[in-house]
Amino acid sequence: MAIWQFTMVLFPQQNKKVNLDSIYIEDGYDVSDFWKFFNKKLELIEDIGLFLHRNPHCWGKDSFHWGDGKITDISLSINKHDDCIENFSIRIDVREKFDVVFVEKVINVANKYNLQILNISERKMIEINAEDIHKEIKNPRAYRFKNF
Repeated sequence: MAIWQFTMVLFPQQNKKVNLDSIYIEDGYDVSDFWKFFNKKLELIEDIGLFLHRNPHCWGKDSFHWGDGKITDISLSINKHDDCIENFSIRIDVREKFDVVFVEKVINVANKYNLQILNISERKMIEINAEDIHKEIKNPRAYRFKNF
């Protein structure tokens, strides 16, 4: 992840509080267990395609990408063995003006599919509203690139 990108990871809401330490592994994070019983994968893929263009260079049976990897993009990967979502992440280019419309679309998808949002670099959950997401994006590390 470039310093000018803010990454959030989305995964289904849980009945109990998520132990964030259990998500982080030696070389990153793993939220695949949270997706085991999610059964609206195709609908989610279709909805994402409504607000960001598909990247044809990064599209396969188990990997879906929308947008441009150099700026704001969305990535969704599927586990080949059980055909479940493994990861759903959104990277926002903080050098660009805060795109309220894009964030509202992310919020709508999160609410529609009962997803929660994790600020992956800060290891904390984000409330699903534009104001809190905007606050998280104002990370001091990346903020110097911002144009809000």
